[in-house]
Amino acid sequence: MRLKQSFSWIGPCLAAVGAGALYLHTMSPGFSFGDSGELIAGAATLGIVHPPGYSLFLLVAHVFLTLPIPGDIAWRVNLFTALCGVAAVSLLCVFLRRMLLRLPISERAVDFAALTGAFFFAVSRTWWSQCVVTEVYTLQILIVVGILLTLETKRFSAVWFLSGLSIIAHPSSILLLPLCLWSTCISVRQSRKNLSRFPLLFLLGLSPGLYVYLRGIGAPFQDWGQIVSLGDAFRHLTRERYGGFELHRLYALGWMLKRYSWSLVLEWPFVGLVLAVIGWMALRRWGTFLSDLWLAMFLLTGPVAMILMTGLLAPSQRADFGPFCLLSCLMLSCLVAVGVSWLVQRWSMPGLSMAVLALALVCLVNGPIVSQSGNIVPQAYARLLISSIPFGAVIEPIKDSTAYALDYEIAVNRTRQDLLIDRSIPGKGLVSDVRHLTQEGYSVFTDIVSDTWLFRDRMKPAGLLMQVCTEPVETISMEEVEPAKQALRGFEYSVTRRMSRSPRSMEGRVFGTHWIDWGMLLAVHDRLDEAETCYLEALDWNPNSVDAHIQLAELAIRRGNWDSASSHLVAAAGVEPFLPEVYRIRGRLKLVQQDLDGAIADWEYARRIDPEEVLSRVLLAKAYLEMGDSQNAESLLLEILQHQPSHPEALSMLRQIFGTQQFSDR
Repeated sequence: MRLKQSFSWIGPCLAAVGAGALYLHTMSPGFSFGDSGELIAGAATLGIVHPPGYSLFLLVAHVFLTLPIPGDIAWRVNLFTALCGVAAVSLLCVFLRRMLLRLPISERAVDFAALTGAFFFAVSRTWWSQCVVTEVYTLQILIVVGILLTLETKRFSAVWFLSGLSIIAHPSSILLLPLCLWSTCISVRQSRKNLSRFPLLFLLGLSPGLYVYLRGIGAPFQDWGQIVSLGDAFRHLTRERYGGFELHRLYALGWMLKRYSWSLVLEWPFVGLVLAVIGWMALRRWGTFLSDLWLAMFLLTGPVAMILMTGLLAPSQRADFGPFCLLSCLMLSCLVAVGVSWLVQRWSMPGLSMAVLALALVCLVNGPIVSQSGNIVPQAYARLLISSIPFGAVIEPIKDSTAYALDYEIAVNRTRQDLLIDRSIPGKGLVSDVRHLTQEGYSVFTDIVSDTWLFRDRMKPAGLLMQVCTEPVETISMEEVEPAKQALRGFEYSVTRRMSRSPRSMEGRVFGTHWIDWGMLLAVHDRLDEAETCYLEALDWNPNSVDAHIQLAELAIRRGNWDSASSHLVAAAGVEPFLPEVYRIRGRLKLVQQDLDGAIADWEYARRIDPEEVLSRVLLAKAYLEMGDSQNAESLLLEILQHQPSHPEALSMLRQIFGTQQFSDR
């Protein structure tokens, strides 16, 4: 009896110890790809990071860094993220136990199911991957679980304060507000005077957002967005720079829902989803209102969230929506706990054994995939990058992993004090522009982000290595860049060893794009056979590499191999069906095959799926001019000039339409 009573605190402790052991064993030793470098630098220097600023994370992580914990700054911020994840799992065990006690099952089944449900969430693929690097989601989910627990205990003052905090931690927490409103309305029987404090507590929870303004006027090292007024701070907090909800983006909704559904299967390879369905059916059988409530919350944090994300995210951002669905995974893990409790209640030891085996299977499958232990590639990349930038360079960072690596090296490690970071760039973009103070000509090839590359003035795919050169890339000999390539052989050996444990690791994808970079450089020098070998090597590293298929299609078009080009474009469209470049290249393929109508249809589609896409409009305008349709061509060219007022080809074609004198008059 005493053991049963004490399990209310033994269970959460076991959950914390188990999750902590897993996260510490698989935690990254330093900063990682993605936003990690920026967030670590922001926590260390109290900077302003990309919208919405993540004020709460920076403030709490900065306080954590003041504790006398050994290790470098990157490792300690990673530890903070992992500890937030451990606390969230432990608190989830407490919540699940309280929730399951409402059901007609034995206390033994409740205790085991609460612990198992917490562990299932702890080892889910996306959540685990966020607990081993520096990211904001573990702090957000910790607060969200606190909201669920305070709703269960009907402490509504805490509910509304935590709701404000959770939105500052990450905006996706706004999806919980309907649950908070509904619970408050049906449960609270107080005077209007007492009810009025809930909005005040909610605003108090939002108050850490003031950090963006207060820190911005102090001109910090990191000043993403140049905050100088309350209006600037508000626009930063509301992500205005990324744009609002756009209906035309909903064309991708079916694809996003399909990707979302498959991601749920992969979270706990099939097993978790089956247990969640069993749990929901058990709730329906027991006739409890929790079945409807949890279904509503799953739909709200899942499919409804996907609709919102599809309208908010640009095509280039849609591949990494997984962390935005953590709320949905949290709701499913609660149903998993119910499913486990039903199995244990019905079949006792066999049910318990099935649950333990399922949990072990998930852990064995997901562990190698999410593990970042021993991953020194990002730090080694940053050191190579920082050493390749000329003395006295001005760095103009826009949101990408290279800028974040530079933030970490310059702000935290203080590696290069001679470099100046110019954060006054108002425009949107993904590439960090490295400009030497004394020379205007330069080219940067291979950036760390997998979908960007400043290749003179063209956007191209990218990889691991970044070189700064002062002459056009067409004039660079392979011998000049060979030493840099040799410097990466050690990285590749390390990654190859890790690939046996994680065949879809981040490093593998990065090295895939690295091979694409070398292939493109070879193609520039007309070494097409060697370039093709590099692209095929990239597909070995990452079979779903859209960039490799695109480059192989380009190569096939140059060689006149239409069937091969078409098959690679089909493969690329299968992975990224809403990438304008795929349809732009397919239009060129149809044009050389004398199918002008098909080419126009593809270019029009590329134009529709990305309203700011310029190159497809240029191709369409040329096609319409050849057809004698100057009216449509003029409309397209004017659209181009709205985005790029000095676009040379658009201006030239408009002169061709109107004549030089009439064009000057207009």
